[in-house]
Amino acid sequence: MLKYLAAEQQEKRTSPITYQSFSHQRLMHNDTLLIAHTEELWAAINLFFAHFASSDWGRPHGKDWNFGDVPYHLKYFHILAADAIKHGREAAQDELVEVRTLSELTAFNKSRFAERPHNQTGAQSFNLFKRSQEILRDAIKASGDGTTPNLDRQVWFPLMRARGWHSMRFVLEYMYWHNWLHFSEAQLRLTNELPPIDADMMHRAVHFHMHEIAGAVDQRHAPQRLVWLHRLTGDGGGAWTYVIDKGWAKVADGEPADGRCDVLVEHGIDTYLKTMAFGMLSPLRAALTGQTHLKGARTVAKLARIFSPPEDQQWQPMQDIEAEDTSEQERSA
Repeated sequence: MLKYLAAEQQEKRTSPITYQSFSHQRLMHNDTLLIAHTEELWAAINLFFAHFASSDWGRPHGKDWNFGDVPYHLKYFHILAADAIKHGREAAQDELVEVRTLSELTAFNKSRFAERPHNQTGAQSFNLFKRSQEILRDAIKASGDGTTPNLDRQVWFPLMRARGWHSMRFVLEYMYWHNWLHFSEAQLRLTNELPPIDADMMHRAVHFHMHEIAGAVDQRHAPQRLVWLHRLTGDGGGAWTYVIDKGWAKVADGEPADGRCDVLVEHGIDTYLKTMAFGMLSPLRAALTGQTHLKGARTVAKLARIFSPPEDQQWQPMQDIEAEDTSEQERSA
């Protein structure tokens, strides 16, 4: 299976595209493209898992999971989104629950995994994951006139940065990102490669991720003011500027308007995910081996503390507009 996936990865790899090539507006304001990217990502995930043998599902996937846990986890997120879309503004007030902290998120996931039959196999979870795609697809179609989905439909979503009332468009962006994040981790852990998706699809997910983590600031350690320029190189990469001040972070797309920052971190998307998202590679080792390039190294150490919120801290909800493009004017304000 591993040899097959490596060959598939090489065949689908795109030519290098740098972050200067992208227009967020082109990606973020095209509903047809969002749905097309969702379908293409599902197809890529399905192809990845389709070649798993029975023994592969039990492979360790990080400290607590195995690979069979991944499709089950993605399945219940799909069902959550589909139910939210179906209910829309008619959702009962007592059903508008919120998952606000890391400890609440852990409890939420444990409760969902507790519903899984103890003898359910990874292959069976994969089949349920594919079925959940159909359920979410049907909910999307039913939101409109039967031909064109209504992505402006307001829905309640309960989770972390995405909690609150949002457009269906935002929820689909969140679901795309969530699927990509777990797919990327599975692909990196199995083959040490990023998923074989095109640069536009990669950039859509990375862009959302940069705005997602802006809400993960530990308010106890955030400085009075710190400007962090984060560059991700390679296919689908980009540049994002974080202004951290008085316990909060605001992120904008691109370089600082005045060209100045307190700290610069530059690395490939794979290195970023392995060091700062999945704990697969030591940030120090990445820097020493040239995989991560730093400017303002003394300040870099602060970032690990700043973006490690305590388990009981509430994450700041994201507004729909935060997942879209942000301008030079907003960044310099």
